[in-house]
Amino acid sequence: MNFQAEPMIAVLQSAWTAAARMAQVLRDEYQALARADSEALGNLANDKLAQMNALEQARSGWERLLAEAGLPAGNAGMQQWLKAWRAYHAAGRVNSNIDAAALWKGLGDGFRTISKLNGVNGAVIAESDRHIRDLIGTLRGGQETRLYGMNGRAQGFDRRFNGGVGSGYSSGNDLAVF
Repeated sequence: MNFQAEPMIAVLQSAWTAAARMAQVLRDEYQALARADSEALGNLANDKLAQMNALEQARSGWERLLAEAGLPAGNAGMQQWLKAWRAYHAAGRVNSNIDAAALWKGLGDGFRTISKLNGVNGAVIAESDRHIRDLIGTLRGGQETRLYGMNGRAQGFDRRFNGGVGSGYSSGNDLAVF
Protein backbone atom coordinates (compact mmCIF):
# COMPACT_ATOMS: atom_id res chain seq x y z
CA MET A 1 0.00 0.00 0.00
CA ASN A 2 1.20 3.50 -0.87
CA PHE A 3 0.35 5.09 2.49
CA GLN A 4 0.18 8.90 2.59
CA ALA A 5 -0.96 10.23 5.96
CA GLU A 6 -0.50 13.97 5.62
CA PRO A 7 -2.38 14.46 2.33
CA MET A 8 -5.32 12.38 3.58
CA ILE A 9 -5.46 14.25 6.90
CA ALA A 10 -5.43 17.56 5.00
CA VAL A 11 -8.28 16.43 2.75
CA LEU A 12 -10.35 15.18 5.70
CA GLN A 13 -9.76 18.44 7.59
CA SER A 14 -10.85 20.38 4.52
CA ALA A 15 -14.01 18.27 4.27
CA TRP A 16 -14.73 18.73 7.98
CA THR A 17 -14.38 22.51 7.66
CA ALA A 18 -16.70 22.59 4.64
CA ALA A 19 -19.23 20.37 6.43
CA ALA A 20 -19.20 22.61 9.51
CA ARG A 21 -19.70 25.67 7.29
CA MET A 22 -22.51 23.92 5.41
CA ALA A 23 -24.29 23.10 8.67
CA GLN A 24 -24.08 26.76 9.70
CA VAL A 25 -25.34 27.89 6.28
CA LEU A 26 -28.33 25.55 6.68
CA ARG A 27 -29.05 26.95 10.17
CA ASP A 28 -28.85 30.45 8.73
CA GLU A 29 -31.11 29.39 5.87
CA TYR A 30 -33.72 28.20 8.37
CA GLN A 31 -33.64 31.60 10.08
CA ALA A 32 -33.93 33.38 6.73
CA LEU A 33 -36.91 31.17 5.85
CA ALA A 34 -38.51 32.09 9.17
CA ARG A 35 -38.02 35.79 8.37
CA ALA A 36 -38.99 35.34 4.70
CA ASP A 37 -35.76 37.17 3.84
CA SER A 38 -35.35 36.60 0.12
CA GLU A 39 -32.11 38.59 -0.09
CA ALA A 40 -30.48 36.48 2.61
CA LEU A 41 -31.80 33.30 0.97
CA GLY A 42 -30.17 34.33 -2.32
CA ASN A 43 -26.83 34.91 -0.61
CA LEU A 44 -27.14 31.65 1.30
CA ALA A 45 -27.80 29.76 -1.94
CA ASN A 46 -24.41 30.96 -3.17
CA ASP A 47 -22.80 29.92 0.13
CA LYS A 48 -24.43 26.48 -0.10
CA LEU A 49 -23.09 26.01 -3.62
CA ALA A 50 -19.58 26.99 -2.51
CA GLN A 51 -19.66 24.50 0.38
CA MET A 52 -21.08 21.76 -1.84
CA ASN A 53 -18.22 22.35 -4.27
CA ALA A 54 -15.70 22.21 -1.39
CA LEU A 55 -17.23 18.96 -0.12
CA GLU A 56 -17.18 17.43 -3.60
CA GLN A 57 -13.56 18.45 -4.06
CA ALA A 58 -12.65 16.87 -0.71
CA ARG A 59 -14.54 13.66 -1.58
CA SER A 60 -12.70 13.46 -4.89
CA GLY A 61 -9.44 14.03 -3.02
CA TRP A 62 -9.91 11.23 -0.51
CA GLU A 63 -11.19 8.86 -3.20
CA ARG A 64 -8.09 9.64 -5.30
CA LEU A 65 -5.80 9.04 -2.31
CA LEU A 66 -7.55 5.74 -1.57
CA ALA A 67 -7.11 4.66 -5.19
CA GLU A 68 -3.43 5.67 -5.14
CA ALA A 69 -3.01 3.53 -2.01
CA GLY A 70 -4.57 0.59 -3.87
CA LEU A 71 -7.67 0.65 -1.66
CA PRO A 72 -11.33 0.43 -2.65
CA ALA A 73 -13.48 3.55 -2.79
CA GLY A 74 -15.92 4.56 -0.09
CA ASN A 75 -16.09 3.69 3.56
CA ALA A 76 -14.58 0.23 3.04
CA GLY A 77 -11.41 1.76 1.62
CA MET A 78 -11.31 4.41 4.31
CA GLN A 79 -11.62 1.80 7.05
CA GLN A 80 -8.62 -0.03 5.55
CA TRP A 81 -6.71 3.26 5.33
CA LEU A 82 -7.56 4.03 8.98
CA LYS A 83 -6.30 0.60 10.04
CA ALA A 84 -2.99 1.33 8.29
CA TRP A 85 -2.94 4.82 9.81
CA ARG A 86 -3.28 3.36 13.32
CA ALA A 87 -0.40 0.94 12.67
CA TYR A 88 1.84 3.65 11.19
CA HIS A 89 0.93 6.06 13.99
CA ALA A 90 1.65 3.43 16.69
CA ALA A 91 5.02 2.77 15.07
CA GLY A 92 5.85 6.49 15.11
CA ARG A 93 5.90 6.73 11.33
CA VAL A 94 3.18 9.44 11.18
CA ASN A 95 4.09 12.98 12.18
CA SER A 96 0.64 14.10 13.24
CA ASN A 97 -1.22 14.43 16.51
CA ILE A 98 -4.55 14.41 14.67
CA ASP A 99 -6.73 11.36 15.22
CA ALA A 100 -7.73 10.41 11.67
CA ALA A 101 -10.37 7.94 12.89
CA ALA A 102 -12.05 10.60 15.04
CA LEU A 103 -11.87 13.03 12.12
CA TRP A 104 -13.55 10.49 9.81
CA LYS A 105 -16.24 9.72 12.41
CA GLY A 106 -16.84 13.43 12.98
CA LEU A 107 -17.19 13.93 9.25
CA GLY A 108 -19.85 11.21 9.10
CA ASP A 109 -21.67 12.84 12.02
CA GLY A 110 -21.44 16.15 10.21
CA PHE A 111 -22.95 14.70 7.05
CA ARG A 112 -25.86 13.29 9.06
CA THR A 113 -26.41 16.70 10.65
CA ILE A 114 -26.35 18.37 7.24
CA SER A 115 -28.86 15.87 5.93
CA LYS A 116 -31.22 16.51 8.86
CA LEU A 117 -30.92 20.29 8.62
CA ASN A 118 -31.47 20.16 4.87
CA GLY A 119 -34.52 17.95 5.40
CA VAL A 120 -35.99 20.40 7.92
CA ASN A 121 -35.45 23.32 5.56
CA GLY A 122 -36.91 21.37 2.65
CA ALA A 123 -40.00 20.53 4.71
CA VAL A 124 -40.44 24.20 5.67
CA ILE A 125 -40.15 25.20 2.01
CA ALA A 126 -42.60 22.50 0.93
CA GLU A 127 -45.12 23.56 3.60
CA SER A 128 -44.77 27.21 2.57
CA ASP A 129 -45.27 26.22 -1.06
CA ARG A 130 -48.44 24.25 -0.18
CA HIS A 131 -49.73 27.19 1.83
CA ILE A 132 -49.14 29.63 -1.05
CA ARG A 133 -50.83 27.29 -3.54
CA ASP A 134 -53.82 27.00 -1.22
CA LEU A 135 -54.04 30.78 -0.88
CA ILE A 136 -53.87 31.22 -4.65
CA GLY A 137 -56.63 28.64 -5.05
CA THR A 138 -58.79 30.53 -2.58
CA LEU A 139 -58.15 33.86 -4.29
CA ARG A 140 -59.12 32.36 -7.63
CA GLY A 141 -62.42 31.28 -6.12
CA GLY A 142 -61.81 27.64 -6.86
CA GLN A 143 -63.04 24.72 -4.87
CA GLU A 144 -62.33 24.60 -1.19
CA THR A 145 -58.66 24.14 -0.54
CA ARG A 146 -56.91 22.13 2.11
CA LEU A 147 -56.32 25.16 4.35
CA TYR A 148 -59.15 27.59 3.63
CA GLY A 149 -62.78 27.18 2.72
CA MET A 150 -64.75 29.41 0.35
CA ASN A 151 -65.56 31.61 3.36
CA GLY A 152 -61.84 32.27 3.90
CA ARG A 153 -61.75 30.51 7.26
CA ALA A 154 -59.12 27.92 8.13
CA GLN A 155 -60.17 24.30 7.92
CA GLY A 156 -58.23 21.12 8.65
CA PHE A 157 -54.93 22.94 9.09
CA ASP A 158 -51.96 20.58 9.07
CA ARG A 159 -50.07 21.33 12.29
CA ARG A 160 -46.99 19.19 11.66
CA PHE A 161 -44.83 22.29 11.95
CA ASN A 162 -46.61 23.78 14.98
CA GLY A 163 -48.17 26.53 12.94
CA GLY A 164 -45.54 27.02 10.26
CA VAL A 165 -42.25 28.82 9.88
CA GLY A 166 -40.92 30.44 13.01
CA SER A 167 -41.95 27.75 15.45
CA GLY A 168 -41.05 24.13 15.96
CA TYR A 169 -37.34 23.80 15.25
CA SER A 170 -35.29 26.62 16.66
CA SER A 171 -32.59 26.94 14.02
CA GLY A 172 -31.57 23.31 14.17
CA ASN A 173 -29.88 23.67 17.55
CA ASP A 174 -31.42 20.36 18.55
CA LEU A 175 -29.12 18.65 16.05
CA ALA A 176 -25.45 17.90 16.47
CA VAL A 177 -23.23 20.97 16.32
CA PHE A 178 -19.71 20.95 15.01
